[in-house]
Amino acid sequence: MDFRFLPFEPPPELKSYLRRSFFAQGRIGYRSDKILPNGLAVVIFNLGVPHHVGKSEDPLENPSFDHSWLQGMQTTPTFNTPGGETHVVGLLFEPIGFHALFGIDMRALTDQTMDARDILPGHFISTVEGLAADAETEQAHAAIHAALSTLPKRGIKPWLSTFYDHIRDRQGQITLLEAYRMADRSPRHVNATFKTAIGVNPKTLCRIYRLQALLEAIAPAAPVNWSDLAAGFGFYDQAHFNREFRRFSGLHPTQYLAQRRQDLPELGKGESVHFAPQR
Repeated sequence: MDFRFLPFEPPPELKSYLRRSFFAQGRIGYRSDKILPNGLAVVIFNLGVPHHVGKSEDPLENPSFDHSWLQGMQTTPTFNTPGGETHVVGLLFEPIGFHALFGIDMRALTDQTMDARDILPGHFISTVEGLAADAETEQAHAAIHAALSTLPKRGIKPWLSTFYDHIRDRQGQITLLEAYRMADRSPRHVNATFKTAIGVNPKTLCRIYRLQALLEAIAPAAPVNWSDLAAGFGFYDQAHFNREFRRFSGLHPTQYLAQRRQDLPELGKGESVHFAPQR
């Protein structure tokens, strides 16, 4: 079976909360997906075999999830090892949107993978699970989006929402001094409020977005001038970029690209750049 990935865009009124939902089914041609930080909160509803998901490269050291799992903001890679064919529905949330929808202090979810049934309202989980038979259809995802739209929304301070949007829209390429000035708040106040609503401080989110944007700029089949690419995204020099990339991915940039060229040759520029296959 070919691996199918079907993305579904939320309605306009939900876009500040949910980036997209998706359906995925098929068998990966390698042992595990190494998933790099992507700046999102993720909920997966598992419709198939158990998955081992966690921070260890050894699948057996990670917890096994039969049903649904949830991840807050990740600052280091996560490993996802399916026990067979993948068959899931996923929801990719803006972390500030997840905070607004579910009232969770996002610091408790940072670098964590948890059973979603311990966090999300039972009626919402039941709604999604009830759509399992039609999970690849537009109608099912429209129903999921409608269920999210009916949830009460926690108020987000306007300055915080604007601050977060600015970092995201600039792909992390701003100075913290500029960011704090824009918020018109003290750095201490900004950091504390930001971490509660997003899970990390502004500096960490900028780093994640900047490296994500850099990877999206790579043409997978073409030669890559890493020095020019790093300079274009504001890294001081090649050594600085290499250190940041290893911290972000656990890989040297050339290792990351070689693994994707070997195992994901069908992906084009900007596609699923946070996946690094592990054999």
